[in-house]
Amino acid sequence: MKTLFLLLLPLFVACASSRPGPDTPVVPIDRLDDARPATGDVVVKVPAGTRLPVDVTFDAPFARQEGGAPALTLVFDRDVYWYLASPERVSFDGTTWRRLSELYRGRLDVSVRKTAEQGPAAAVGVSLRPR
Repeated sequence: MKTLFLLLLPLFVACASSRPGPDTPVVPIDRLDDARPATGDVVVKVPAGTRLPVDVTFDAPFARQEGGAPALTLVFDRDVYWYLASPERVSFDGTTWRRLSELYRGRLDVSVRKTAEQGPAAAVGVSLRPR
């Protein structure tokens, strides 16, 4: 799940402006393993159709997460390349690199509800829309 954290990092971090060089290795996400750290000068390719389990954590001064997180799966509709040395850098063709924040604007929605079946519950949504 360390890989997943690194893939979701661009949603929350705006950082360096470097781009991968022509010799930067491209590793398909299904070939990553614990023996090779998913950091540094590596591009990770997430092919269209990839189903990626997501671990969600919550930590705030007013509340904390207990127990395991409910299952959540992202399904990628198109190829995405992430440059791990600068995780906000993404490409959709493997050659043209842009900051995620240049391409999309983000929104975080939080709500609380109560249903007869579930009782009180919180809902959190993250959305990215083209700029």
